[in-house]
Amino acid sequence: MPEKYIGAAAGKPPVIRQIIETKTVTPPPPPKPSVPKPPAKKSNKRRNIIIIAVIVLLAGAATAAYILFMPAAPVPVKPPVNVNKPIVNLNVNIPTPPPPVCGNSTLENGEQCDLGSQNGAANSGCSATCQTVEVKPPPPPNTGVDSDSDGLTDVEEKTVYNTNAFNTDSDGDTFNDGNEVAHLYDPTKKTPALLKDATYEKVVADKTEGYSVIVPDQWTVSGAETTQLMINAPTGEFFEVLVTDKPKDQSLVEWYLAMSPGAAESDVIRFKTLQGYDALRSPDRLTTYIDPGNGKLFTLSYSYDDKLSLEYRTTYEAFLQGFSLNLTGPTKH
Repeated sequence: MPEKYIGAAAGKPPVIRQIIETKTVTPPPPPKPSVPKPPAKKSNKRRNIIIIAVIVLLAGAATAAYILFMPAAPVPVKPPVNVNKPIVNLNVNIPTPPPPVCGNSTLENGEQCDLGSQNGAANSGCSATCQTVEVKPPPPPNTGVDSDSDGLTDVEEKTVYNTNAFNTDSDGDTFNDGNEVAHLYDPTKKTPALLKDATYEKVVADKTEGYSVIVPDQWTVSGAETTQLMINAPTGEFFEVLVTDKPKDQSLVEWYLAMSPGAAESDVIRFKTLQGYDALRSPDRLTTYIDPGNGKLFTLSYSYDDKLSLEYRTTYEAFLQGFSLNLTGPTKH
């Protein structure tokens, strides 16, 4: 039976049973008292800024205190002034030295050479601006005709040595005529006949400068007993001896390069003469410098006055090889 009809009497209208169900409602617990939250922590950045500011303030205070209480530096004591000492007036306006003058024959700062009026001249070795320039001497004339190719020209054989211009060995001693003359032997007599003893030669001695040379007997001599001796051949060619001073501690090559602007050491020929003297030849082999080591320099040169051919090359060789100092004995004139 439906629940709504339970309890009704029979024959009675059903009484709607109202069931009131009492439910026990548990009241909610009272709210817990709120606990106050701790204040939020300050950021580390702010804390660091405050710390730095405090340190700066403390450092500033310490510095100020040090400066405030630092003892004053002692005043330096000035040295006494010597009233008797003269006052030196420094001239700050020192005049600038004048620029070098090219052409005054004086070697000045910035100049490599200065030969005066010879600056810029051909073969002078010094330019118009006083700078050294390379000098290449012109080639010498050809040697004269040598019919038998023995080292003596036909002119030398006929006019000086009286040898056969068509026979290389006039005296038949197995040495050719030119080789004998160059080594100071007589080509007309068998070795060991010496050239200085031949009748066609003469020894010229300069007592003032203390040297002697061997030259053809018929050639003329001028300038004896001076610093410049000249020996003239009939053809216009001539030999010369020039005597100059040279420092003993300066080598022959050093002297030559100092006196020859533009010259190179490789251009010259160094050798010893038959008498044992240090010597140096110019590139054209027509000038020889002899250094005996006594503070003198002897220049033996062959000049030819614009000739087309040189006739006495081997005679010049005997001339310089026979150069000797302090020769004793008879002298032929």
